[in-house]
Amino acid sequence: MRSLAPSTRTNDDPNCQHEKLPRIKKEDKVNLPLWRIQMVWTPIREWNQKRKLREMLKDPRSARGVRSIGQLERGIGADRPTTERLLLALGARKFGTTEEWTLNSG
Repeated sequence: MRSLAPSTRTNDDPNCQHEKLPRIKKEDKVNLPLWRIQMVWTPIREWNQKRKLREMLKDPRSARGVRSIGQLERGIGADRPTTERLLLALGARKFGTTEEWTLNSG
């Protein structure tokens, strides 16, 4: 009579009926180049940065609905060109002649 309990056989059991899984050796592992890993994560990181920028600009505590570029840079942890590129992608615009940004109304 066969037991209904889960099998305690391991992959190393010679009486095991299922196919053995191949062992992955250290020299067989694939090392992806760093640029390929960054290529995957950059859009995800920028999506999070845009979300954070939108939250910062919509925050009712910000004066007149504007934020300085310095605050926005520090808020998302990016440099000025990246921050400005993401702001333009969001549809934000510079507020007056100062280094402040706001979301376009409409």
